[in-house]
Order: sequence, then C-alpha cells, then structure tokens
Amino acid sequence: MKTMEDVCEKCGSPNIEEVDGVITCNFCGTKYPQRSSKYQNFDEELREREIRRLTSPIMCPRFGLPKDIEGNPVRKNTWSGKFSIEPKSRILNDDEILKYAGDSKSASKIG
Repeated sequence: MKTMEDVCEKCGSPNIEEVDGVITCNFCGTKYPQRSSKYQNFDEELREREIRRLTSPIMCPRFGLPKDIEGNPVRKNTWSGKFSIEPKSRILNDDEILKYAGDSKSASKIG
C-alpha cells in the first residue's frame, strides 16, 4: 500500500492510496482505476534502480570510505571481511537479495 500525492477529485482529500492495485480515496471511498496505470511502473523502476546500485562497482575515493553509485558509504562486512552493499528494505524479494547482494547482512538472515 503506497500513499499517493494526488487529491481526490470528488471530496478533495489528500488521503489517497493504492489498494489492491486501484487508487482509492480513504475518505470517501472513490476508486480511480484509470490512475493505477500512472503508478504501475513505479515499483519496477525502484527495483531496477536498486539492482543497478547493488551490482555496480564500488567507487573507492582517495580518502574515506568506499561508496556505492549513489554516494552512500559502503562498510566492510564483519563476517566476510569484504565490502558489501546492503539492499534497501522492502524493494527486493529474498531471491533477488541472495542473487544481487549475497554477501550482505540481509542475505545472511534469509534462511
């Protein structure tokens, strides 16, 4: 369930969410199936960006911690001694975490 930044055309409420794939106003209950297509590719774009971030080479500046392609510091994994990028929560499923971030703490928690 994702909160959208649109307002309901019927009552003007900003409390609009995607429920079961359909944009719905939580105040008056109006459904907007035509708006759903506007947000369908949003999750896919986030997923692709996260996979790109996890699979891109780590940048090593001259001084300081290594960084991922978004400029976030990458810490050394205490278990393996390797630098690993932690996946952001709730974007990838368990199989994708194991495939693209196998050395991460999140991957070690998957049983």
